[in-house]
Amino acid sequence: MTTHDTLNWQTLSTEELRQIEQALECWKATAKEDRCNQTTDLCNDAKLAPFVRQRIDDFTVVSDFFDSKSLANADQFPETIGQVRITHVIARGSNCDVFRGTQDDPKRDVAIKLLHGAQSTSKTRRSFKREIGILAKMDHPFIAKVFFAGQETIGGHEQLFFAMEYIDGSKLTQFAKQHSLDAKQIVQLFIKVCDGIGHAHQGGVIHRDLKPANILVNRQGLPKLLDFGIANLSESTATQHSQYGSGTPGYMSPEQFSPDVRQDTRSDIYSLGVILYQLLTGEQPYAFEIDSMVKAAKAACTEQRVPIRNRRPDCPRDLAAIVHRCLQQSPADRYQSVQELSEDLHCFLRGAKVKARPLSLPERARRLIRRNRGLAAVFAFAMGCLIAGATASFLLWRRADRSASALRTTVSELTESRNRINNELTLRNRS
Repeated sequence: MTTHDTLNWQTLSTEELRQIEQALECWKATAKEDRCNQTTDLCNDAKLAPFVRQRIDDFTVVSDFFDSKSLANADQFPETIGQVRITHVIARGSNCDVFRGTQDDPKRDVAIKLLHGAQSTSKTRRSFKREIGILAKMDHPFIAKVFFAGQETIGGHEQLFFAMEYIDGSKLTQFAKQHSLDAKQIVQLFIKVCDGIGHAHQGGVIHRDLKPANILVNRQGLPKLLDFGIANLSESTATQHSQYGSGTPGYMSPEQFSPDVRQDTRSDIYSLGVILYQLLTGEQPYAFEIDSMVKAAKAACTEQRVPIRNRRPDCPRDLAAIVHRCLQQSPADRYQSVQELSEDLHCFLRGAKVKARPLSLPERARRLIRRNRGLAAVFAFAMGCLIAGATASFLLWRRADRSASALRTTVSELTESRNRINNELTLRNRS
């Protein structure tokens, strides 16, 4: 059987991708106890069967696809987990539940992420432990902190959990809309998001699931990055191929759909570009709504992005250029680091030249004047004085030249008169 690492999703047609999605939906609709492991019952096509198997395997570790049965029991939760008294449910997913609770010592509100016990596999447990390890090594004001982790027996099953700071706020796009942020205010907030991601990248971590729902903004207006559940360590990505379905449709980079392209930090830069585009326009950068993995793959890998100024004509050209550089299909054409992206955003705020957009000579001059108004005023005054002096000198020279010309004419006339008189006197003396 073909292994996951050698599957090339980009060779599939739209119809084949649709068939794979249909097989997944059939699998999801089947009762858990009746689900079989043989993809031949879901797909009769030998070529597509390995892709269906991978799609099912990857679906089990994606926390964004919710289990309707878990949601039906949303009001049921354990009284305590570890040192935390649970107060209510924040969210339920196919593999994890997230609760809000209170810790007595020290006294604080926390969020508890609990891995399901009965349904968890060795793969999901490894992924959960990796997330704990990744978050534990993070120490940054814009990344949610992990306080402690452990294992709890709930319903007769040993379940892993970790406690992290509770963020009392709203997701990034909601915050921007609620506060009617303009373009510069959006950029100022987004730079903080970049700082948090940059810290993760410096620690060797690629998030791989950046989206507004994973970036909460607290009451102080500070963003907090969450959910490193499918993050990778960058040193492991030399042989780590993307898993189809690992991520959120609409925010995934093109290389997340290709097993032949190594993922690195530039994959997160693409996702950041989608988020910034959405903050500025209220929409994702595609010509159609992304509501499935098939459409997500088509949009990211084959479709042109809608120019941001088509949807927001007042978006500054420099900012539009920054967004579209993040969204380039090839990682080599994007910013090569979050720090480089952040530097260009700072340049935009200062009115300086951004790397994403070359400037004409007149525009460079205009920007130089705007950035140095005092120096420009002194220079303009000096140039005015110079021009005025040059003009006055020219006028005086012209006046002097006219006077000299008139004097020469007078001298010439007097000389002619003198010569005429001398000639007349000479003639009289001879007579």
